[in-house]
Amino acid sequence: ALLVYWVVGRLVRPIFSALAVCATVAVLVLLPVVRQAEQWNRLEYAALHYDWDEVLRIATPGRCKDKPEMMPYALLALGERGELPTRMFCYPIENAESMTLEGWRSHRAYTFQTLLYACTGCYVEAAHRNSMSGTYLCHGTSFGNLRRSVWLYENIHAGALADKYRSILSRSLLHHNWKHAAAPVRSSKPIATENHTDTIPAITDQFLYNMAVLVNEGYVSRPNIDRMLCAALAQRDLSSFMKFMEGVAGRQELATHYQEAILVATMLQPSLSANKYRISASVRSAFQRFSTLMSRHQVQAAKAAFPHSFWSFYFDESNRFPSTNDKRP
Repeated sequence: ALLVYWVVGRLVRPIFSALAVCATVAVLVLLPVVRQAEQWNRLEYAALHYDWDEVLRIATPGRCKDKPEMMPYALLALGERGELPTRMFCYPIENAESMTLEGWRSHRAYTFQTLLYACTGCYVEAAHRNSMSGTYLCHGTSFGNLRRSVWLYENIHAGALADKYRSILSRSLLHHNWKHAAAPVRSSKPIATENHTDTIPAITDQFLYNMAVLVNEGYVSRPNIDRMLCAALAQRDLSSFMKFMEGVAGRQELATHYQEAILVATMLQPSLSANKYRISASVRSAFQRFSTLMSRHQVQAAKAAFPHSFWSFYFDESNRFPSTNDKRP
């Protein structure tokens, strides 16, 4: 009997131990909180390495509706791909804050804003946001923050500060060789800005104002112009949008959402004319159908017929006021 007990114990006990380990791992992997953390880390990693296709695969419109903190990453990816003025209203945007996490105070928010302002070419503000992101960590910084600090200070030609953070990293076993390389935090550079001044722009918590200031200071690129115009659309600020449009629009055919916004603006302000802008016949025809449905008070039918248009967003009364279900941390 003792021999049988010993043999069974030697055989069964390892099996039960293995099953217990497998069960524990399965529970941890399948826990919603673990899966959400993994999904967020994949999104942040893809964005920091400028893998915009992967960002859009993770931050889908459906996920952004449940997790609004993902939406700025999706909108940034669309902007860098040149698709912001054609696809932004596929996402559940409320206002310009949806593009920036500007009202959020967290490590995640400031990490995103670091990336956003690096994309604009304003590395000074990116360095500021990177420092702010570290203040929300229990140790005041992280290896990721330190690596970004080195890269950002290199870009603003602050060699002494870059060397300072390299020196800190060199004391880490993981980074003792890293100090010998510039080691950028991304795999490709954003579109370069043109002729910007050496003046440090006055950045506020109003994204539309910030983008207008950056473009005015010479941080001019196609993505920056799109971000400025689309921020005006997200704020439903057609007055600013039309002023910006006068300065940037040429005779080329405009992106879809710009055409849609111009038709609304000229309808609401008869003193404005849409004739100097190239607006396609299909957009004009669609706006006529939308206007007809709205004039018959068939609001839901109009929104259903043109669900991802600027028109549906602009005339959506439920989106005109701050959400009562504020998910900001």
